[in-house]
Order: sequence, then C-alpha cells, then structure tokens
Amino acid sequence: MAFKLHTFDSIAAPRQIALMNERLSRLQLQFEAVDKRIFRLENGIEREENLSLAALMLHRSGLREDIERLLARPSLSKKSQFTASAMTSTR
Repeated sequence: MAFKLHTFDSIAAPRQIALMNERLSRLQLQFEAVDKRIFRLENGIEREENLSLAALMLHRSGLREDIERLLARPSLSKKSQFTASAMTSTR
C-alpha cells in the first residue's frame, strides 16, 4: 500500500494569496496617493515641500513595477489582476 504524503501547500496557498492580495491593495493605495500628489504638483495646486517632483515620479514608477511584479505571479485571482492592471495602465 502506497502512502500519500501530505504537504502544507494546500493549506498555505489560500493564506499566501490573501497576503499577496493585501499587499497589492496597499501598493495600489500608495500608487493612487502618489499619483494624485504628482497631479497636484504638476498643475500648481500644491507646492513642493519635502520631496521633489522627480523623487515622487521615481517613487511612483517603483510602485508600478512592484504592482506589475505581483501581477506576474500566477497565484493572484483574476479580480485582483483586473483591478491592478486597470490602475497601472493610467500612465
């Protein structure tokens, strides 16, 4: 009789997906906040204080790359992929 080896992958997978979705949500919120701040700076609505416009744009591109990297993982749900891909295509 062959023994079936049980692994914890089936238990850990939903938890990992939940953590990745949570991280993706946080990255999306940060991206939106930085994007709105850049818009306000570019249109003269807000003045530069601590961070320069170039630093904010660099931060936004880093967030975009992090979002794209998370979306490249096959374990994310279709809903998360749709939401994040719509946001990353804004610029």
